[in-house]
Amino acid sequence: MALPNNTFFADTLNLAKTPAHVSKYIKVIGFTFFLIPFIALFLPWQQNVTAMGKVTAFAPSERVQSIDAPLNGVISKWYVQEGSKVNKGDPLLEISDIDPMFKERLQAQRDNLRTKLSAKESELQSYELQQRNLVSSRDAKISAAQYKLDVAKQKILSSAETLSATQATVDAAEFQINRLKRLYPVLATPVSECRGNDMF
Repeated sequence: MALPNNTFFADTLNLAKTPAHVSKYIKVIGFTFFLIPFIALFLPWQQNVTAMGKVTAFAPSERVQSIDAPLNGVISKWYVQEGSKVNKGDPLLEISDIDPMFKERLQAQRDNLRTKLSAKESELQSYELQQRNLVSSRDAKISAAQYKLDVAKQKILSSAETLSATQATVDAAEFQINRLKRLYPVLATPVSECRGNDMF
């Protein structure tokens, strides 16, 4: 079986074929993709990373030294180096004061604090005096109120006794009135007879 018209198949295959310029472009990109990492293997390796932290110098003279001392200052002279053998009492370094007026400043702060302390002590005494005055005033008011209460109770008792006495007087007067009402008819006859006799 013979293929009819070879040119037709060749033209069809040419249409499906990648164009030369695209093929060349893909080859260059692929070669570059593999070549750059290969070259990077032989370049000096350096990484840059952004991070938070402290930078420490390797040389002791360049490194920041943290020393706990009762006074602030700057190290002006080193007597030893890192790794040196030292004995007890050997000076290690010399610290110079940053502020030449440090002593005067401390005295001024001490005087200021003493003034504040005396002001607070006098304020405390004033508050204690106010407290004592308020307590004594309260006690005086309580005593006065208690006295008024006692006087009012005495008046109530006196009024109750007066009321009882008055009631007794009223009861006695009513008793006398009732008694006189009962005796009046009996007494009225002899009196009228006496009056009649006196008239003649």
